[in-house]
Amino acid sequence: MPRPRAALVTNADAGIGRATAIWLAERGFYVLACGTDHAAMSDLPRETGPGGVVMVREGLLATQVQCEAALQRLKQTFGAVDAVVATQDLRHFGPVEEVDETVQAELMEVNFYRPMRLFKAATPHLRRNGGGRLVCVTSAAGRLAVPMTGAYSASQYAIEGLCDALRLELSIFGIAVVIIEPTFVRNAVVAEGGMRTDPGEVLGVDTASPYHRLLDALKSGVDHQLRRASTPQDVATVVHRALTAARPKPRYAVTRRGAALLWAKKVLPERSFDKRIAKRTGLLDLDPESSTKG
Repeated sequence: MPRPRAALVTNADAGIGRATAIWLAERGFYVLACGTDHAAMSDLPRETGPGGVVMVREGLLATQVQCEAALQRLKQTFGAVDAVVATQDLRHFGPVEEVDETVQAELMEVNFYRPMRLFKAATPHLRRNGGGRLVCVTSAAGRLAVPMTGAYSASQYAIEGLCDALRLELSIFGIAVVIIEPTFVRNAVVAEGGMRTDPGEVLGVDTASPYHRLLDALKSGVDHQLRRASTPQDVATVVHRALTAARPKPRYAVTRRGAALLWAKKVLPERSFDKRIAKRTGLLDLDPESSTKG
């Protein structure tokens, strides 16, 4: 009987990471759940009926040394490194003009550099195994930039570009690299219990900003998306699919609406797609002349 696969899951102290760790264990995986909030992970260690196990490792995975230490712990605990699931996702929205460079740098650090370091550290382990999976939970914003997402999208475009290159580079070793692309997710931009968050707070625009008129145009669309946000469990099910498929897709959308939007982005001419986004968000109703008065 083959042994269960051993997977490291990041950010398991909240949201998608926590849901993924539990979901995988309940389907027979050995999981090392990594996070920084000890109290939030205190209930995670468990054995499951299908033979899965969750063990917890507290600590930040920000440096190459920290990543290697976590991977060694996974190998020592479960005997192998079969998969790594990176769920880092720092979000910040607002007009590009108003995003502080320190915020942009933090977005790049969390959303790009940290998963890159983890994947670099994991690659030798997977290569020695003769294969495995690297799964990166990014965002639809990694292929679709809309107003107020410029800084965040830049960090997601960066990690998706890295994963696209890795997918080709590592295929010769039997290592599959998979991207998971959710849109809005509860507990990320939507408050606990499904309560909606004010679109102005989500998009980071105050009343003194010259972009406040743009916020007014976007509010209804953002509010509609917040109402239909996915859950962390929705994302976890797709991660499990990517880890267990005989031949995983390079990318998985989490919802049908997300898949349809990304498909439209792929097939439509850019100006046509821009016009469609502008129509949906209310930008077509704004007067360009009056927008310069701020």
